[in-house]
Amino acid sequence: MPNLHLRRPPHSLYPDDELPPPVTPTVYTQLLNNQSYKFTAEGFRSKLCRMIAVLHLPLSLVESFEFRDLMLYCCPHLRGNDTLPKSSTTVRAWLLEMFIASQVILVKLLFESNCQVHVSFDLWSSPNYYSMLGIVCHFIDRDFKARTVLLGMKRLLGPHSGANMAELLIKVIKLYKLEKVLGFCVLDNARDNDTSLRSVQAYLLTQGIIWDGDAHRLRCFGHVVSLVVNAFTANKPLHSLKVRRPKGSPKVKWIRPEDAISKLHHIIVFIMATSQRIEAFMEINNQVDDEVLHPVRENDTRWFSTLLMLLRAIILKNSIDLFVARHQTLAKDENNLQGYTLSSDDWHYCTEIIAFMNPLYLLVKELEGKSVSGIYPTRLECYILVNEVLTEDILGLHGYVGDVLPAYNYMREHMKEQLEFFNPNPNADDLDDDFQRSRIQINIRNATEKLMKYYKLLQLQPIYYVAVVLVPWQKWAYFEDQLDEEHMTASELRTVKKAIQRLWDDKYAIIQTETPDPQPKVSSSDPKLASKKKPSLLKEHMKRKNKDRQPREALKDEYLRYCQLDVEEEDEKITPLDWWKAHAKEFPRLAQWARDIFSIPGMSAEVERLFSSTKLMLPAARNNLKEDIIEAAECIRSWTLSRMILTDYFEYLPENLRIKEQIRMENMLKRRGKEILEEMVEKLD
Repeated sequence: MPNLHLRRPPHSLYPDDELPPPVTPTVYTQLLNNQSYKFTAEGFRSKLCRMIAVLHLPLSLVESFEFRDLMLYCCPHLRGNDTLPKSSTTVRAWLLEMFIASQVILVKLLFESNCQVHVSFDLWSSPNYYSMLGIVCHFIDRDFKARTVLLGMKRLLGPHSGANMAELLIKVIKLYKLEKVLGFCVLDNARDNDTSLRSVQAYLLTQGIIWDGDAHRLRCFGHVVSLVVNAFTANKPLHSLKVRRPKGSPKVKWIRPEDAISKLHHIIVFIMATSQRIEAFMEINNQVDDEVLHPVRENDTRWFSTLLMLLRAIILKNSIDLFVARHQTLAKDENNLQGYTLSSDDWHYCTEIIAFMNPLYLLVKELEGKSVSGIYPTRLECYILVNEVLTEDILGLHGYVGDVLPAYNYMREHMKEQLEFFNPNPNADDLDDDFQRSRIQINIRNATEKLMKYYKLLQLQPIYYVAVVLVPWQKWAYFEDQLDEEHMTASELRTVKKAIQRLWDDKYAIIQTETPDPQPKVSSSDPKLASKKKPSLLKEHMKRKNKDRQPREALKDEYLRYCQLDVEEEDEKITPLDWWKAHAKEFPRLAQWARDIFSIPGMSAEVERLFSSTKLMLPAARNNLKEDIIEAAECIRSWTLSRMILTDYFEYLPENLRIKEQIRMENMLKRRGKEILEEMVEKLD
């Protein structure tokens, strides 16, 4: 920028009739120049605690000379007083104090939401050898905003039994007063979870609340797909042809037969065993045209780790082949790769495995239910992935329970198509290829059996059907379009409709609302309505009446009026939750039902994210952290990122810049989320 003295006459760089371009002040400059800014010790304490919790910083940071020197240099308000803490013990006390105070805010928020609160929980073994039970809740507040917040991380002492977990879960339910609003529980497939919910059911019964644990138990879609994929990659014989093990005989561990995947796994384990082999592989990688990347090693606990290993191996195909060729010797031992050469048929086999597993991976990524911005993904963010998997008619809220049933139907159709594609050709000249294709066919059948096991359990839960019906532009059309012997028969559809009607009549149709039911407006001055009073016209009207039309008194029912409502096309540009917010006065009871349903996640992925976050807080140097400060820090982090604990950042800005800054940050998050999805799809392609 030109020096200021050059702008003044006679040295000005600009003509007399032309003004210099205005200098746009930055947000930071406005923050410093804002006269309403006022430093308080309480505000500094709150910001320091949030920073330490969100960024997983050590509590002893305040004891560092460099940190204290920086803070005192930047902020004169900290000089000459005790505002800046000198000990990690003080920060620990502040975090616990903030945690307890924020719990009061969360209790109030849950109470004012006036809708069901759904729960996800799971057990986790921390790096410092604690068994922690993470409990997350999902609900929609009165402003129709979906919220997912952490309720607690409790240390579990003793056996990992369902009754033991239920004790901690009941404590959290009592703490946040969730007895009357407890909804569905989205959990993995462990049997201990069923036991824990039955214990919660017994406790609620003592409080005079009827809550069926089995009816409110939903299975995490991601865990189900993981079991399906494991059944596909296990290479086991066809389940229907297995010989039953005699009662009392010892269980024999299954040893996976060797194929291209097991060969590739052995090669990558060999490469990643030592730093010298990794360096040798990277040297080969630089010599060929492959991307400079490390191979990915699969493991038993990570979802789709086999697919990720194959995707990376296809990229590094030339480097892997050359590395294996250079590590061949006559003697077969642990220090060479004799007998692990991958043929062209093996690589082709890997690509066919990818073709089968890739759509399932995209389904799971979509139903994880959280975007970069920390909320459910928008239609724009999900379009790249969903366009390849689900029909856009089901779009709206993604990662919620309404996507689970269509995802199951898609998986069934996908497996049927793949089974027909891999049908062995008895006239094939290449016997190895025919054997591999028949092997894939058996794996697909095993995966289909595993999928159908959980699909039958899903059909027992009417909530999955309700979540699809409450999509305004969808309603029953999705199921009516799939009427066949394979998906749903007409008799089954009638049974489901009766079950949902019964659920509506028993629970939601009887809700007393502040808004009176809308009645049809009749004006006696209207000549058209006056002419219908003549008997002849009335009789003619009755003759033309549609047989399928409901009686007049039935039209007062919200559910029936909603089912007959034709949603305009422009309404499909918004999410279902936005539509119900706009029509809450017209359908108050149905809007309440929608708020209770649309907050149910399709997966318990948020609990897994919690464990990943907590692991970052517990490196080897911080293994002495106690369970109380772990819970407090993670809860404060969750509540801050979910904006339950509001930061004061925007409050310091003038109103015009505050709005611009909020729009800029939201656009940045959406753009970043779209870029991540595009990069992921590009790698998968």
